[in-house]
Amino acid sequence: MKTSKKISVLFLSLLFITFSCSKSDNTNTPSNPIKLLTGYSKLNISASTVEYDNEVKTVNSYDTHYAPDGSLTLFLILNQSGDFVASSVNNLNLDGVQIAAKLSGIDYTGSNFVVEDIAEGVRKLTGTLMSKSGNKDIVIKFSSAHLGSGSSIIIANGNVATINGTLGAITFNQILDLNANERGVHTLLLEDIDGSINDEVNVETGRLIREAGYTTWVDNDSKVYSGGVDLFCAGKFRKIDTGATLGVHSWCCGNSGEEAHEIPENDPQHNSQINYFKEMLGDPLGKEFYFFTINAAGADDIHVMTASEIDHYQLSTE
Repeated sequence: MKTSKKISVLFLSLLFITFSCSKSDNTNTPSNPIKLLTGYSKLNISASTVEYDNEVKTVNSYDTHYAPDGSLTLFLILNQSGDFVASSVNNLNLDGVQIAAKLSGIDYTGSNFVVEDIAEGVRKLTGTLMSKSGNKDIVIKFSSAHLGSGSSIIIANGNVATINGTLGAITFNQILDLNANERGVHTLLLEDIDGSINDEVNVETGRLIREAGYTTWVDNDSKVYSGGVDLFCAGKFRKIDTGATLGVHSWCCGNSGEEAHEIPENDPQHNSQINYFKEMLGDPLGKEFYFFTINAAGADDIHVMTASEIDHYQLSTE
């Protein structure tokens, strides 16, 4: 995934939000009307749940911490009081799971959980958590679609809609909602985006933006990284104000756990991203830009593009 390692995914918003904001449109209305997108279905975003004390709690948000060996700790956050269940796993199949939790202020640990596949992309973990205050039986239903949903929020104000957060499946659905319900919007202002959590979905979201004909814009306060730059490239027209931050880096991980820049350029693992950038920036510039991004910085780092680099790869159409 081209996911910035700086990502700390915050509260998940599952609803498209229309609200008043302070940003106003200072761009001219494009001469072409925004196309109404038809024939698309929203992506299914199923929730993860945690059941204990005869109560089922829907996971409010989640966070991920990656270790250098590629393993991760997945935090399923239950409420604003800080209750969570954390799974230390070798991969998203939840092999080798160890559980730690904080429930009502009490710390618990557990291991040897039974792991079952109960639906496509949904795994069930059953076991017992232990603490000095006593034991607690717990059932965790983890949806990989939930992890790939992202936390983006899109807010429409006049003919501009702002985008913030981590891009994912929710963003795809929000663009469809925006297109259907906010027909006056013609410009997408990307403000603070730390990356994308699902590259496969992110390129399809970009294709929605291009098909509809939206203008993408980063202003002088914008900080847009990784998959956010990919999404910016989808604009039919693209505007970059002086001072905007556009950060790029390599994605991870390939079939053997390597970073993208370590994979031979003729390897098919690059094809999805190459094809996307060729659609957005043309050929050969799109392919050249893709390889520039993965060689500019490692997956744990970020390269902020210079004005000359932005100009060279024609990211702005103005």
